Amino acid sequence: MSRAAVRVGSRFPYDGEIVEVVELASTQAGGEVVLKDGQERLLRPAVKELLPSDRARIIPGGPGPASDDPQDVAAVVLDQLDAAERERVLERAAHVREMLTGFRSGSEEPAAAGEPRAPYAAGEPLESRYAAKAAGLEVAARTVKRWVSAFRRDGEAGLVPARSGPRSGHRNAEPWSEAAPEVMVEYTGQSKPSRKMVIERTRARVLARGFDEEDLPSRATAYRLLEDMERRHPTFRLSTKRNRDIAARPGGVYGKLRPTRPGEYLLMDTNRLDVFALDPGMLQWLQAELTVAVDAFPGLGKTTAVLAFARDFHRREIAEGGAFTAGGHERLPVCRVGLTGNTG
Repeated sequence: MSRAAVRVGSRFPYDGEIVEVVELASTQAGGEVVLKDGQERLLRPAVKELLPSDRARIIPGGPGPASDDPQDVAAVVLDQLDAAERERVLERAAHVREMLTGFRSGSEEPAAAGEPRAPYAAGEPLESRYAAKAAGLEVAARTVKRWVSAFRRDGEAGLVPARSGPRSGHRNAEPWSEAAPEVMVEYTGQSKPSRKMVIERTRARVLARGFDEEDLPSRATAYRLLEDMERRHPTFRLSTKRNRDIAARPGGVYGKLRPTRPGEYLLMDTNRLDVFALDPGMLQWLQAELTVAVDAFPGLGKTTAVLAFARDFHRREIAEGGAFTAGGHERLPVCRVGLTGNTG
């Protein structure tokens, strides 16, 4: 069954004409919509009478909700609230509508006594409205801006505290998950902290950045998040010395590091040879390996020196033993294996 959202701008045939929703109104009797037909006439039917009626059929302007959407539809989110939570969400929505329109209901009709108030009059810029609302509610201006953004995106469902809705563990975990690693890193050079200490310091840091208590994950969720972060930055599980060693590891790949002194890194290359030797201890034939280890600053002539020695050794062996062995095979005293490098 297809579904479509009813919002300002929605269009559908009604009594043989195409009408458009120009306003949504909330009254004591329930929700109402203001419709405008092709002749600029306005109609105001109740939503509960309009939707079940055969006289109207929504024309979807885009795809409706789907089962793989990242969040539930507003009806599902709001239905999970108890009476007290619903009241808080409606109160917050009224504050947002007052910031945006000057009226807690979102419309001049019906307007409450004294509306619009001076800080929310039509000529006031949004920033001053945000500041006035933040001062009146004793919250950060950043908080009311997030309310407005959530309300514009998801309506009243966007104002549901994260722990009350189905998105718990996602929306409210972001600011906490950003601050917790910062706290964990600060303990690298100190004694090992407890998980409770890190959670409390993270909580204080998130609140200091303008978030509210309801933006914080529950204590159980905080412990689960710490377990995930422990894999990226060990703090609690291993010894303090081991944690410091891990934190001191270079951020890049070892193969791309540049030495700062001789002996810091050793370049090694090993190749198996077609030569076998008898181990006198184990009495087993073992395949010999040729290993070369070179350690020096780049660009100092390591390759040149090795090639010069190999050339002289090769020539001396040929001069002494001849170019061919007694069995008629070509004598190869030196076999060069080139290694790529970057000395730029």
